[in-house]
Amino acid sequence: MKFIFFWFSLNKNLQLLLPNFSDLSKNEILARVLSEKIEFQYRSKILFVPWERKTNFLLGKIWRKSSKILSSFEDDDFKDTKSDHYPHSTIIFNLSENYQDDRWHIIALEDKKEVFQNALNTMDKFEKELNKNLSEYGYAISIYPRTNERNFWKYVQRHKDNIQKVTFTYSVPNFLNIKNSLTEDLNEASKDISITNTTVVLENKNAPLNISEDNDYIKQSAEYTTKGAGEYKIKVKWVRAEYSSENNIKTFSIDEIDVEWISEEWLKNLFNKS
Repeated sequence: MKFIFFWFSLNKNLQLLLPNFSDLSKNEILARVLSEKIEFQYRSKILFVPWERKTNFLLGKIWRKSSKILSSFEDDDFKDTKSDHYPHSTIIFNLSENYQDDRWHIIALEDKKEVFQNALNTMDKFEKELNKNLSEYGYAISIYPRTNERNFWKYVQRHKDNIQKVTFTYSVPNFLNIKNSLTEDLNEASKDISITNTTVVLENKNAPLNISEDNDYIKQSAEYTTKGAGEYKIKVKWVRAEYSSENNIKTFSIDEIDVEWISEEWLKNLFNKS
């Protein structure tokens, strides 16, 4: 089985004047929302169903309604019968609050093409539906894929003479264990003007745009976004499609296991690969 990793942050929406839920932690609020079935639409009906909680891990399943036409031969004639079935994937939320480790607040989603062709689009729809429910508590969730920073720099090096534009989108405030001037600025902006996401575009239409590891801002932005606290896009001259976080998602393949036998130790080992 193959898992795709995402990072999520839960932020207060200060624009909502709602009852005070200060007696609940962020994790308790998210766990409460995820304790109910959540239905959303992406090409067909999709249903999130909570399954089990193991200390800091919340397990669920994402089901998709699908139909098949079954043919049979009866009474000297072929007959077609429509049959509904519900393929599903396992989804696991790591609710750990270990601030010394950037592997906390991670989602592991089992990648099954029979359930969804595009995991990113599915998670985007799921995020929107989650936010409808979280708004009752005055919170909003942001979900981004975790990517490999080395691949970001490999792509930059390969196309360094033709880079026209780099776009960084940051999720704020900074909940990862990253301490640098960028995260300090983002946290201050979050407090001052109540932002949850911000986008910066660096552009030189004539190319090349100088994207270097020697530049602290670029280096910090690459680290921040590739760990899942945002996303990036790179536009190269003569290349129609932008290279982005979506092209570089962290995955991990593991031997098939009956989900009924998943243990906390197995879960810890899985998220250590994120």
